[in-house]
Amino acid sequence: MKKQRNEEIETVVGVAWYSEQDWTRLRLVCSDPDEMDDGYAEWRAAAEKTIGDPAKLGSPAERVDIDIDEFLRWCRLHGRKTDKAARAEFAAYSLRARRSAS
Repeated sequence: MKKQRNEEIETVVGVAWYSEQDWTRLRLVCSDPDEMDDGYAEWRAAAEKTIGDPAKLGSPAERVDIDIDEFLRWCRLHGRKTDKAARAEFAAYSLRARRSAS
């Protein structure tokens, strides 16, 4: 009979992270720019607050640098709009890929 190991699996939430230059471009290519923060500083302050408050997300959060071209390719491949849900799912996908590579 196989022994089962009791391992605790840590759940981490990936928070999409953009440079200021990428933020401007992201607003141009996304399908929901009206639902995004108007400026980079406003978005960054909200993102930093989210990362600093794991209780808000229910799990610790980790910054995930997003490459806009890679995000757009991923959206095309999966037939997704470039909206908030896709950005969140891509951040989670990118975090899983990064963690499995290490």
